[in-house]
Amino acid sequence: MNLQTSVQKIGLLEKIFDLLTSIFSYLLLVSVLYVTFEVFSRYLFSKPHDYSEILAKYMVLMVVLGGAGIAYYRNVHIKMDLAVSKIRGRALVFIKIIEALFTFVACGILTLFTGKYCAFLFSIGSESETSIPIPQWLEPLSLLIGVFFVSVVAFVRMGVFFREFMKFHQ
Repeated sequence: MNLQTSVQKIGLLEKIFDLLTSIFSYLLLVSVLYVTFEVFSRYLFSKPHDYSEILAKYMVLMVVLGGAGIAYYRNVHIKMDLAVSKIRGRALVFIKIIEALFTFVACGILTLFTGKYCAFLFSIGSESETSIPIPQWLEPLSLLIGVFFVSVVAFVRMGVFFREFMKFHQ
């Protein structure tokens, strides 16, 4: 049983990731259209916008970092499994548990500190120095969303792989 099959039984996480996939797809489309508009505005009409690079950066960051959790969940992320491909059975499941545990802990720590940093920037009201002030907490919020979803997926993976590991002891 793989992770997606196990999580599909839960249903809620699957629906959340489907919704986020749609949102991130539209955000990517909007950012591409926005950058295209900005190129025309800057080079054809000589009227650049001060805030365009910041908004495009935030949108792309949200797509990339938010999409990391979805890619990890769907197991379509880049991974090096040359050594692991030779291992079978209980040892392979154990390695998967350790990998999920390491990912969960690392992303959990990153989530905690990024959340504190976002809260700090929000509390002091830090904004960009452009013609349209943009809250500075939006950039780390992208990272926070991405690592939070990766940590949720890693937690679910630990449970799925632990259940597989326990089947070897029955």
